[in-house]
Amino acid sequence: MTTNARSVNSRNSIFERNPKITILFVITFSVLILDVVLTNIFSLYPAIKHDEPNILTSQPILGVKHEVYHHDLIKSGVIETKYTRFPDRKIKLHTNSLGFKDKSSRTIPLLPSKKFKKRVVFIGDSFTEGVMLEYEDTFVGIVDKELNNKSIEVLNAGVNSYSPIIYWRKIKYLIEDVGLQFDELIVFPDLLDIFDERYRYRLSERGYVIDQENPYLDQHQKETQYGPVFLGRIKQIIHSNTTFTYQVLDFLHDKIIIKQPKWPWEWWLGMKVSTANAWVFEKEINSDDEYAIHKMMKYMNKLLLLTRHNNIKLTVAVYPHPFQIWYEDLNSNYVKIWEEWSRSNHVKLINFFPDLINYGLTKKDKTVVVKKYYFVNDVHFNKEGNKLIAKKLLEEYFSERHFLKN
Repeated sequence: MTTNARSVNSRNSIFERNPKITILFVITFSVLILDVVLTNIFSLYPAIKHDEPNILTSQPILGVKHEVYHHDLIKSGVIETKYTRFPDRKIKLHTNSLGFKDKSSRTIPLLPSKKFKKRVVFIGDSFTEGVMLEYEDTFVGIVDKELNNKSIEVLNAGVNSYSPIIYWRKIKYLIEDVGLQFDELIVFPDLLDIFDERYRYRLSERGYVIDQENPYLDQHQKETQYGPVFLGRIKQIIHSNTTFTYQVLDFLHDKIIIKQPKWPWEWWLGMKVSTANAWVFEKEINSDDEYAIHKMMKYMNKLLLLTRHNNIKLTVAVYPHPFQIWYEDLNSNYVKIWEEWSRSNHVKLINFFPDLINYGLTKKDKTVVVKKYYFVNDVHFNKEGNKLIAKKLLEEYFSERHFLKN
């Protein structure tokens, strides 16, 4: 090669020397810019109307904000949706005129119909709402179908992320502001309620349930969703500003980088040591958890007074998460505090722990129990788990109630 030829090549840019890489770079960069622009344009709509999901990045939901008790489900809603965990299965969800999950978008009279002898209301969080299931497959829906034949009306006021402060405030609102009348209330408090009471909710000066300004909660939510701080921040930026790019990177991460668990519930068993769950195993409950427990009981006491003032029978029910089955947490602190509260206030307690937890089971046997009653890699009951809860309610609780006698 002559000196002049070498001089010409040296003046060629890196792009001219690598045309294929250059074209790939230009296409990738253009797609990224278009992805960011379109995602942010469409994201303007939910930023204006908060009860509508982002049509590019969110699953369709029926949840809405509520001025008095923080959040609820929309009234008279119906939607057919898919959950990421079950991409091949569609779920049809209905809410009635009160915003309760129901078998249809029906109108609920405030006064019980004459064809019913009694009206029973359930309230709790996502377990009671029955997430990822149609109403008929939830334990409330199963109980509803059975008791309807005995002239007992059943309603489900449970919604994801509820806790005692909302149990009380929502029931108070339904009774005093809406005018709903019913005879019995069954509360399903969750062991994660302590986390919600400690970090998530507080009562405003107007007596409304609002968010706490809590840096720890914000960081906890980000780390739960995105991972450690630095990488989590990068993931958050990509997730918030792109759609196609995020989905591609997420797919590559799951298929190539992430270490697959030895069995589907491996991650959930690690929840024993999480901030939200560790308290159920503590021999001595720390002061911060004591405060949260005191706060829970404060609002349960308010709920008890409210129900008694309105001649409503109150019942409490407790149930285990999968990791408690694995660690044989039969006498959990969670059970103990509700046993003590129920006993001191003469409130009936339904304990589902003995129905799911047994001492001395092998790991294989425990795996069988968890797999049978819970969704894979999730804390919530599947159809069989809901059937178990409904069966005990019908056979051991409602069967002894005087209003079921013909």
